[in-house]
Amino acid sequence: MTLAPPNLAPPNKELERAIFKDRDDAQAWQVFGDWLSAQGDPRGEAIALSFAGKHVALEELIATHEKRWLGALYESVVKSRSHGDAPLKPATTIEWKHGFMHHARLADSADEELGGEHRSRKHLSCEDKVKALLALPSARFLHSLTIGVYFADKHNDYRGLEELLSASSLPMLRELFVGDFAEEEADLEESELWKSRRFLQQFPDLHSLRLRGSVLLDPFEHASLRSLEVETDGNAKNSTSIGSAALPKLESLALSSSSVSNHYYYCHGLVNDFASVFSGVTCPKLKHLRLTCMEDADLILAALAESALLPQLETLDLTMGLVTPRGARTLIKKKDAFAHLAKLDLRHGCLAPEVVEDLKREVSVAGEFLLDEQVAEISYEVYDQVAETIAGTEWSLLEALYEEGVLYYESVDE
Repeated sequence: MTLAPPNLAPPNKELERAIFKDRDDAQAWQVFGDWLSAQGDPRGEAIALSFAGKHVALEELIATHEKRWLGALYESVVKSRSHGDAPLKPATTIEWKHGFMHHARLADSADEELGGEHRSRKHLSCEDKVKALLALPSARFLHSLTIGVYFADKHNDYRGLEELLSASSLPMLRELFVGDFAEEEADLEESELWKSRRFLQQFPDLHSLRLRGSVLLDPFEHASLRSLEVETDGNAKNSTSIGSAALPKLESLALSSSSVSNHYYYCHGLVNDFASVFSGVTCPKLKHLRLTCMEDADLILAALAESALLPQLETLDLTMGLVTPRGARTLIKKKDAFAHLAKLDLRHGCLAPEVVEDLKREVSVAGEFLLDEQVAEISYEVYDQVAETIAGTEWSLLEALYEEGVLYYESVDE
């Protein structure tokens, strides 16, 4: 005789709403667990074991039922567990909490593409996996979602993901990372992300958003976002959209150009685009600012030194930016404005050893001040000679040189 599989109880909107309101409400979970057990759903037992601290028994229970709980994702999850010490991340991983999915990482797997005729008959693209995940009852309390390579065998285009997310129901989602891939898996500049804000409207309680790929962001706003990180191909339109975004609860902001292609943002763009950020208007709770691969790093330092934002910052990261002796002079002159920082990172700039030594001697912060020991790109003497030459050059010629890529950063005040 074949035993019928355990029941999967239908949604109970009233009990689930209490958990949506406060994920850490133990009583709400236990009441929900008792109801699930009464319906014959083993996830009720999982909740009880979780709160009783019986982790071994909980793992055994999940192992017994996860094939049904994971549905179409089961084979991909099992395959990823045999990943071993391979250099790339496993394609499909699930973390459980209280018998429901807590974190999911989904990606198309290059491993499943190898071997031609040996390819798994149940191979799923990342898009297939996202569709499967969104249909699973066990994902209704998903807290964190990471998307790796979307298509391993063709152009890595994420734009279809926006449609899926915009139509989804993941009320507990707090963290979203799109573009978690290595250089060996995909090209950042050819990994196209969407640009609209529709998906953000679908997740009003999202706390953390990280995007990596070729993206042109439309203007947006979000009332709950705490952390925003965008790594893209250096298009200046993104700094305009982010700089004007109303993000009242944002505490951490990171924007970088692609370090892979060594592109930089335009020198005249970011300081103007971020005027509302630097004034403290659009991001009044910002504590951590990371602007990497910035061509106008000197101008950023100068603007921050006079800004309303700097006193509330705890960390400032301008790594891989074109910090020149001009920026060093600004920092030395305005050193008191930066003295409270728990971390100031200027590594991989364009400073000769003599300039680095001056900064170490003259500038101190409350925490870490990170500089390269030797990055001999531009010394004071060479910088002043170049600045003097450029200062006597007609502005129209400077613009032409900049457009042709001969001039890479603003070398003198206008």
